[in-house]
Amino acid sequence: MASTPEQNRLYKLRREQREPGWRKKEHLRQMEADPKRKRRFRLAVYNLTVEEFNERVAAQGGVCAICRKPPSKKGFVVDHDHKTLVVRGILCVRCNVALGMAKDDVGILKRMIEYLER
Repeated sequence: MASTPEQNRLYKLRREQREPGWRKKEHLRQMEADPKRKRRFRLAVYNLTVEEFNERVAAQGGVCAICRKPPSKKGFVVDHDHKTLVVRGILCVRCNVALGMAKDDVGILKRMIEYLER
């Protein structure tokens, strides 16, 4: 016999009481089991569909918006403003990490350029 939505809700509540963090673990398990689902979920955070993501990559010529290189094995990531979640572009993992290490601070990035030009 199929369970009702109310029975499902109660089951989840009881399980969460028995195993704190169960829902998050289950969500992560499902994401790892289905890479396409994981991609859709991550893009949804930025209000992007897979098609829109692919269009942005194509508009950039299939390369990173900063280094202009094709994606590595890890692929591309969505670069966004951490305060507004507005998407700035599609980057390779290395360029995205570099921006994050500089805390998206233009002053730090300018000083890095000055340092490199010495």
